Amino acid sequence: SIQVDTWMRKGELRELFDAVMFEDNALFDNEFLTTLLAKHDGGVSNGEKLFGLLQFQLWLDRYGVAIGSNNIKRES
Repeated sequence: SIQVDTWMRKGELRELFDAVMFEDNALFDNEFLTTLLAKHDGGVSNGEKLFGLLQFQLWLDRYGVAIGSNNIKRES
């Protein structure tokens, strides 16, 4: 099986997560992410959740999608 839990604790994937997910324009709340990461680092298996959040944020960044309070729209 894929070692997502390990990858999200240390190494390049964790570094990418931190760089992408804590940017000012990231979708997810920093407090939520910090709590999820702390639990993960403490032994809770959150690797798949964290990886999914990272993939979604990368998708948003790549395709220029802006999420407003009432809708999702593609930025021009």
